[in-house]
Amino acid sequence: MKKKVISMVLALSMAVSLMACTAATGETKNTAQNQTEAQTKAQAESKTEAVKENAGESTADTKGGKSDLKIGMVTYMMAQEWYQNIVAGAQEKADAIGAELTVADANNDASKQVELVENMITKGVDAIIISPVDTKSLINVVKKAQEQGIKVVCESNMVEGADTRVGIPDKECGITSGNWFAEYVKANNIDPKILILGYESLENCKNRTEGFKEALERSGIKYEIVSEVDGGFREESMNATIDALTAHPDINAVFGINDDSTLGAVSAIRQVGSGNDFVTMLYGVEGAAGREALKSDDLVTAGLCSFPEYVGSVCVDAAVDAVGGNAKEEYISPTTVIEKKDFDQYFSKDADSYKVNFEAVDKLNK
Repeated sequence: MKKKVISMVLALSMAVSLMACTAATGETKNTAQNQTEAQTKAQAESKTEAVKENAGESTADTKGGKSDLKIGMVTYMMAQEWYQNIVAGAQEKADAIGAELTVADANNDASKQVELVENMITKGVDAIIISPVDTKSLINVVKKAQEQGIKVVCESNMVEGADTRVGIPDKECGITSGNWFAEYVKANNIDPKILILGYESLENCKNRTEGFKEALERSGIKYEIVSEVDGGFREESMNATIDALTAHPDINAVFGINDDSTLGAVSAIRQVGSGNDFVTMLYGVEGAAGREALKSDDLVTAGLCSFPEYVGSVCVDAAVDAVGGNAKEEYISPTTVIEKKDFDQYFSKDADSYKVNFEAVDKLNK
């Protein structure tokens, strides 16, 4: 009988999507003019009233509307497709409501991110969206923003003192992946020997792994976690999987915390186990590589989709709400498991990638 290997990836809201595509560092400016450091709290409060009139009392009212809102966005690492697509979704929403969006890339550098947030404060933006590299290092600068009347929205991981958080429910997504996995191995009479490719340095990634383990424990299935190591990046995940499969040839399941973890593992599985029968599941599906694999690769049977473009759009909605005084405690962006037969319901081909069908994702919230 051919060996079956299940490879899963959980994306994030990472904050770790970690795909080495086109790098973009420094600031990308969409504003025509920067404001100066002399922006006062009184001016910010006056602008808040204007935003309330233009944006209305809820995020739904911003659709097709017009606003003089100025939003700063400081990302985690634009070399990753997760953040590229978050920015794309945020820009599309900002354009739709007439807001100005200025984007800066911390490039996985905590001290640089603090400096970039300081720059956004100096420019006198109305709100700042941050994908934190290190939440603790941002506490003081977030406090400074708040003192100047600037609202702060966090993507994925919450910073103390920020107004709200936008993200996917990481632990719940881990539980969903574990539930799917348990049902799949039971239905296919597989005795799973699992390699986990995690990312311990980020809380949301740890939550994904914890959720996955919790679901397996509750399921009552017989399983063994043979090895648990850091993955995250594709090459590291590929090498870690090669080492694991060499040391433990009985491994037949891989759980990764993002697309790159699983895609790296799939490359390793092909190298080590060529000719075997592989069954894989993506978790994240946040960019071109994961979407193409889910659409066309016969090794990929399903994926939990996290829709980063939608996350970016919700971040702008949250910024509008915060400036208007209507922010919720947190905004949960929807996810769902899809198979190949469901792919076209959520994605459509767009040049070398796939666009998200926002209307279909909207329905997941209902």
